[in-house]
Formats: sequence, structure tokens, C-alpha cells
Amino acid sequence: MRRSVALLFILATAFTELFAQQDSIEKIEVVTYTRYNPVLTAARKLPTIPVFETTETELPEFEYQLPEFRYAVQPTYLPAKAISVQTNSDRVLNDHYFKVGGGNYLTGLAEVHLHNTQNKNYDFGGFARHFSSNAVNPENADFSDNQLGIFGTKTTSKGALSGKLNYERHVVHFYGFNDSLEFDKQFTNQIYNDINGLIGWQSNPGRRGWGLATDLDFYLFSTLKNSENAFKLTLNPFLEMKKKGKVDLKAMVDFNMLDIADSSFNRMFVHFDPSYSFEAKKFNFKAGVKTLYTMRGDEGKFYVFPDITAQHYIVKDRLKAFASVGGGVQKNQLRTLSYINPFLLDSVGVQRTINQLEFNAGIKGTLVKKVDYLVAVNYRNQKDLPLFLSDTGVLNRFGTVYDNVNVTAFKTGLGVRVNEEFFIQWGGTFYTYQTDKQAQAWQLPDYEIDFNIRYRLGKKLYLRAQTYVIGERFQRDLRENVNKKLNAFADINAMAEYRYSDYLAFFLNVNNISNARYQKWYNYPAYGINVLGGVSFSL
Repeated sequence: MRRSVALLFILATAFTELFAQQDSIEKIEVVTYTRYNPVLTAARKLPTIPVFETTETELPEFEYQLPEFRYAVQPTYLPAKAISVQTNSDRVLNDHYFKVGGGNYLTGLAEVHLHNTQNKNYDFGGFARHFSSNAVNPENADFSDNQLGIFGTKTTSKGALSGKLNYERHVVHFYGFNDSLEFDKQFTNQIYNDINGLIGWQSNPGRRGWGLATDLDFYLFSTLKNSENAFKLTLNPFLEMKKKGKVDLKAMVDFNMLDIADSSFNRMFVHFDPSYSFEAKKFNFKAGVKTLYTMRGDEGKFYVFPDITAQHYIVKDRLKAFASVGGGVQKNQLRTLSYINPFLLDSVGVQRTINQLEFNAGIKGTLVKKVDYLVAVNYRNQKDLPLFLSDTGVLNRFGTVYDNVNVTAFKTGLGVRVNEEFFIQWGGTFYTYQTDKQAQAWQLPDYEIDFNIRYRLGKKLYLRAQTYVIGERFQRDLRENVNKKLNAFADINAMAEYRYSDYLAFFLNVNNISNARYQKWYNYPAYGINVLGGVSFSL
């Protein structure tokens, strides 16, 4: 049986490679094992499949990119968390975790995670991470990611007080220029500094059901020439009712200060989002309203959006239907846009996007034992959606143009757990875009597909094969004054981890197996085949 499954694993990897085109994603994924889950806020690609949630706490996964950023601006894509698969961790979790590794392109990786011993009242620790690469082909595509962080939680009979503080420094280079040109790397580099933190309090409901959740978070973000600071205070008094009902009175004040291309301005967003929700045996329902007052300079606007969701269990444990209607305002940040596309102009435009109407509906459940599925459709009517457009400068950097875009997305997913050792999942999202002023929805793909196989060989060897397929995208070449089509591509990855003991493991990741050189961003070819191997251990 194991030989047959191993053969199927190898054939699946080879089969997915047949679909590889002349491009691929430069992605390395490494799983870490520790009792806590420090939040690393560097941008990463969202999965295109429904998230297979577990009913127990899973070991956190950290993704290593070369580097990897999302395709679509945040308001465009809605991943559906739909399918639940039970898993049980079979590895002992220890207080301190370390990882070191290296690979081609002079890639270096080092991580350390420290954590206090198990304590029901206190939970605190810290982490540090370095990941970098010095590219030769494509030239000048060097990058470096560095992160430091601390976190802690104090639990009492009345609630929990928690906080975190992180520092991140990301360095990339503009390498999309013509090969005949030469530049000093100091002229082509971009540095992102990001200090962010949060302190929050979550109280337990009192005798009458009232409680309070509140937090204050901030970030101080800067590039070589621009900066953005934000402070957000959230207050959410809530009432938990005896008949499984709940009232939320969420309010939030979000204040931003931006300094972009020698132009400074402030923005403020004031939210009040009351809602009522309840859970019955076969039916869950939430009804609320989102109100928002926005101010930029002396100009202020008021918005109101519905917030309605419903879930109905048509067949117990087999079929659940869900639907939601809503809307909202996405403030769009220099920080967010920079993490999505790291090759931006200094004079990038930043303004809010209004989701005038959002509708989501679908079904999810279990076809047969061990086979879960999702089918859903999402529609968004978005005003002033940011799109990335290449400029005419020699470095081929990107600016933003804002257009009204209607986005329709059809989503499907399938997960098969053959047994505890063997798991397969597939998911896809297929998009259509209707723009107002722009000829195309620049850089947004017409589909995204993810195919994933996981297999445990024996008790110690864990194998994984994963393929991402990204559809065609369009970009405007302003020099030639023509629209360019970026080809669809497949990115094929294989990963293995050998757990020698509960305290020591070895890993090897091979990514972009087809060595394709796609252009995710126009004029920016991806890394070729990349390998990362190393060792992890815990104390």
C-alpha cells in the first residue's frame, strides 16, 4: 500500500509539471514547530483554495519567499474558509525552537523562537528571523527579510491582557530594467522599515452576559522616501444572551498620517458596527449595519453598509448553504500596497476603495466519508480599486491607477483525506472583471488554481507536492503604447522533512522545479529553480 501511495505521489508531481509554462512562482515553504504562533506581518500570498481548518490547534507554518507577494489588491479577493478536516499533532512541542538553512542563490535562513515554560497564567516569548538571497539570474534581484518580535499574554479570572511588538526590515531591488543598462545597487534598492504593535484586553462575560473586547494597535512604516504612521483604537462591548444570541457594539477610530512624494496629509476613519447574531441547531444568522465616517483634510464623507450573513445546515454533516450581503471601505495603505507590489514608485497614489456592494453565496460539506467540497460565488462592486501600472522610467517601477471595477469570482474546492498519512486538496478561483475607465484590470489574473498533496511515509518522513497555476494578466506598456499579455504559468514545488526525533528534524525544499522564468510583475522575471535545506531543533 505504501509503495503504491509513494508511486502516486511521484506521478502527481510529474503530472503537475506537464502544465508548467515559461514562468513560475518563487516560493519556499517551511513548517516550524513550537507551542506558540508569533505573527509575522510580512506579506505573503493568500491561498487560492478554501482553507481546510482544523478542530485542534495546529503547528504554525511560516512561508519563505524569494520574495512572494500577492497578486490582487486586498479588496479584490475573498478566500472562503469552508472545509474542516480533523488533524492531530504527533510531535512534542518544546519551549525553544531554532532553524538554520541555506540554498542556491547564496540563500541564507536563520530563525530562533523563545517561549516560557507552560503556565496557565502567563504566556510570553520572542522570535528573530533572517532570510536573504543574492540573485545571479535574474541579476540584481537580491532581497533580505529581517524580523524581531516579542509577545505576551496575562490570563486572569476576569479576562486576558495581551500584547506584541514587532520590527521588520525588508530590502528589495528594482531589477526590471533593460539588461544593456548598468546601475549601482544603491540606486536600485528599496528598504521597508515596519514597526508595529498591539495591546489588547478581552474580558470574560459577567453574570448578566456583558463583556468588553478592546485593543490599541499601531504601525510606523517607511521607505527610503515615504512614510506612513497609523494608530487604531477598537472598543467592542458585547452581550452574550442565554439563548445563544449575541449583541456586538463595535466601534473603532483609525488615524493615519502619510508623507508621500513631498506631500503630507492625514486621514481618519470612524466606525460604528452594531450587530446581532444567534446560533441554532441548523441555522446561524447575523444582522448588522456598518457605519463609517471618513475624513481626509477638510473633506468628510459618511457611509452606511448592510452586514448580513446566514448559514443553514440542509443535511447534517453533509450539506451547508451560506450567503452574505455587505459592503465597506478599504482604506488602502502605503504599507499594504508596498507589500503587495514591492516595486512601487515614490509618488504612488494612496486613496480608499469603496466596496459598494458585496454578495457571497455557496454550499460546502461532505460528499462521502473523507471527501469535503466547496462551491461558491462572490460578487463585488468596487469604486476606486487600485491597479498597478508600469511607468516609463528606466527602472520600470509601478504606480497606481484607480478605477471602478466589478469583480465576479467563482470558487471551488475539494479535499480528500485517504487516511492519516495521505491527503489531497484542490481549489480554484475564476475571475471576471468589468472596468470603467481602464482597458483592463491591470495585473489581476483571470484564474488561480492550487493543487496540493501531503503524504507521510512511515513515522518520520513527511512529503509534500504543491502546484500553483496563475492565469493570464494584462499590463499597459506606456513606451510602446500597447497592452501586453502576461502568460499563464505554473509553479511546481516539492518539500520533504525527516523528523529524526521529537527535538531534531531535517528539511529540504525544491521550488520552481520546471525552472520557469515567468513575469508576475511586468518586466520582472522570477527566480529559477531554488533549493533550500537545513536543520531544525528544539529545546
